[in-house]
Amino acid sequence: MQVAEAVRFIDANIADAKAKFAAGQWEPMLEVEERRNALRNLAHAQGKAGDMDAARATISKIKRLAELLDDDSLGRRFTRSEWLMMSGWVQQEIGELDEARRTADAIKDPTNKNLAVAELAKAFAKSGRMESARELAAEALRVAHEIPNDDRPKIVYPEVHRVWAFERGATAQAEAGEIEGALKTADSIRDIRGGDQGVWDCLGAWRDIAFVLLRAGKVKEAMEIAKRVRALPQLPPPVSPAAVEFALVEFLRDAAMIQADKHDVDGAFAILDEFPRGGPYPHSRERHQVFVRIARACARSGDLNGIRRAQQSLPEDTSWDHTPALLSVYFARAVAGTDRVAARKSLDWAAKDCVDPSETPEHLTNAKAAAFLLIAESQPLIGDCHRGKGAAEHAHEPT
Repeated sequence: MQVAEAVRFIDANIADAKAKFAAGQWEPMLEVEERRNALRNLAHAQGKAGDMDAARATISKIKRLAELLDDDSLGRRFTRSEWLMMSGWVQQEIGELDEARRTADAIKDPTNKNLAVAELAKAFAKSGRMESARELAAEALRVAHEIPNDDRPKIVYPEVHRVWAFERGATAQAEAGEIEGALKTADSIRDIRGGDQGVWDCLGAWRDIAFVLLRAGKVKEAMEIAKRVRALPQLPPPVSPAAVEFALVEFLRDAAMIQADKHDVDGAFAILDEFPRGGPYPHSRERHQVFVRIARACARSGDLNGIRRAQQSLPEDTSWDHTPALLSVYFARAVAGTDRVAARKSLDWAAKDCVDPSETPEHLTNAKAAAFLLIAESQPLIGDCHRGKGAAEHAHEPT
């Protein structure tokens, strides 16, 4: 019924809404935006259900809404280009890549066009249409050069938009298989803002390229990018070695998590071995985050050895972040289908590890809240919904 109301609103009130919006009255446009979002969700559902004709008709209604606007409208939120970009995203989601490309061609604002084309390049690459992916990656970079580097009120921190645009272009190149070109684009990002900030901008692009490689199974090539990060203190401009170390650890943590999600336990531990050692910073939090991700992946596949390996890799003092509790919960989830006794013992231990009589609900940490919620979700797996409710009551809003 909401969709039908949206269609009637569009048909009956488009002229009136446009006139009010031109006069600077936002309320009618907020109503239009609500209906646009309803239509987007409908088109997505129709496409996923296989009703492509209905999905195309719904997308055309979103484009009619875009006709209310022009690219000089009040703020980036209400521009024709932004709404066309959203139409293209829906077309991508339902597999209409050629239609999405035609929609992207109609976008005039360079920031939105860059975003639309870069995402479309990734979609074409994932569908195996590499030539089109390479063409779109090149288009994303061409458009990135058109993003104005001025202080117009519409564009807040314009140099940041340029950085993001070139980062998207580099990632699109990587998805299209052009790794050398992607790295060259990433290196060029350093000059946009310059100084230390330019270094971190460049590092962000390197990280995105490495993650594309990891997801494609090219671990060796991804770790070559880690060597670039290690070498940053030796390159101009001077960068704090400590800051680089923390950036490297975050890079390695995220890379190890990608391997864990692929259930490559050996690969995840191999990346953990690359963490800096012997310095003043143990980086325990980042290591524990990887252990938890490994255990989660292993719980899904029933790999008890992988979970035990993560448990055995923990240092003795880990009470501060409740990682042992989380690993025990994942162990329980892995054995719940075959050994409920062991699963119940593991969940009970996890709950005790999270309880500190000296603490009040106000002292609840994010880690403890996550542990209690996971315990609550896991209790029904062993047929104990009552305990699950009790654990959920401990998981108050984290402070």
